[in-house]
Amino acid sequence: MAPYRCPPGPYERVCQVADYFKKSKPKSKIIVLDSNPDIVSKAGLFRAAWNGLYKGMIDYRPNSELADVDVKGMTVKLTFDSVKGDVLNVVPPHRAGDIARTTGLITANQRWCGVDWLTMESVAVKGIHVLGDATLAAPAMPKSASITNQQAKVCALRSPR
Repeated sequence: MAPYRCPPGPYERVCQVADYFKKSKPKSKIIVLDSNPDIVSKAGLFRAAWNGLYKGMIDYRPNSELADVDVKGMTVKLTFDSVKGDVLNVVPPHRAGDIARTTGLITANQRWCGVDWLTMESVAVKGIHVLGDATLAAPAMPKSASITNQQAKVCALRSPR
């Protein structure tokens, strides 16, 4: 479920697999079980690719929340259904890294680090600054290297010398 460390990442992966299948295994199908209610990043772009370049190959199913994975049975168990596949590629819910968890920096949704956006200082641990993917992104702020670079500049400008 969003946010991801790289929001377009899972959908880009679908396109990469579909491209391989189109060239090497054209009868293959891809079922995308997305726990989100819709594609969370660049939806128009991905729909255009899936309905154009990879027409008929991709079955996108929103609101498909993962409950369990039966590895031996190659089955994904959803809240109200199960889906069997020949290959499973499970993308777990993203969160800040282990170091953020073990140091008590995670404050938002038990997954992300809350920060003071004027300084990038952690709201949980004073004197610690958190940048990039580990933060709970502000509305309309993508998780990207470019944004992290800007956050670093804010941090550097606002930090005591």
